[in-house]
Amino acid sequence: MRDFKGAIFDMDGTLLDSLWVWDEVDKNFLGRRGIEVPDDYMDIINPMGVMQTAEYTIKRFSLSDTPQDLIAEWNMLALREYKSNVKMKPGAQKYLNLLKNNSVKLGIATASDPEIYIPALKNLGIYDLFDAITHADEVSRGKDFPDIYLLAAKKLGATPEKCVVFEDIYSGINSAKSAGFYTVGVYEEYSKKDKDKIIKTADKYIYSFDELM
Repeated sequence: MRDFKGAIFDMDGTLLDSLWVWDEVDKNFLGRRGIEVPDDYMDIINPMGVMQTAEYTIKRFSLSDTPQDLIAEWNMLALREYKSNVKMKPGAQKYLNLLKNNSVKLGIATASDPEIYIPALKNLGIYDLFDAITHADEVSRGKDFPDIYLLAAKKLGATPEKCVVFEDIYSGINSAKSAGFYTVGVYEEYSKKDKDKIIKTADKYIYSFDELM
């Protein structure tokens, strides 16, 4: 990998081994309403911001909840795990420290709500490593468009050509690549069905951040 001024990381499934939490949240909140989680649900909502996900969920399942109600319920269900049980992906913390020690600015581009990601990053002791955090509700479109990565790069004071984006989902890799970012696909069990597409599209693919040390 060439030298970069900025490194932008997705959080869930890329830096953090956390998608299992949302699998349980989906089962829990839909189960309370007598609904089974459809097979395509997570794939559809993965690129979305929290508000967009809530609006989509209400429309798809004809729920009477407001988007704010759903977001509050999701955060309540997920927060305990994020505060204490969510761990980092193998080698992630060492790699973040390596980049920081080499004066690379670090950013996060996440679909998670600040109520979730701030406690998680602080619990893991990495919150202060990041120069900027961008969440999907700061832009009008989801990760199937490059908006969130472009805003993250802007916050870091770097152009896309001087930034690398780390993602575990195909839509994120594809949109970041289209905007001129160098892209690294990160293996995630929940995204493995798209692994071949990610490998084909990304500039590099890793199973562990240890590979980059």
